[in-house]
Amino acid sequence: FQVRAGTGTAMVPAFAYMDAQTVVAQAMRAARRRRSICINGLMNTITAEAARAAPRWLVTRIASLMFRPSQ
Repeated sequence: FQVRAGTGTAMVPAFAYMDAQTVVAQAMRAARRRRSICINGLMNTITAEAARAAPRWLVTRIASLMFRPSQ
């Protein structure tokens, strides 16, 4: 994902990544259960919950730093 998006991996620690097969398997399981939202992995779940509780300006600032295209 990061290669296609043009973002680097410096801001995200290696343990936070999931392999594509695991993500697809979890997404297919969620689809079979007719769930429209599937948050994969503990780190992503924690991040999503933190984003809901944090002020919107802070969330957008952090996201802009994380997903800024690398030069």
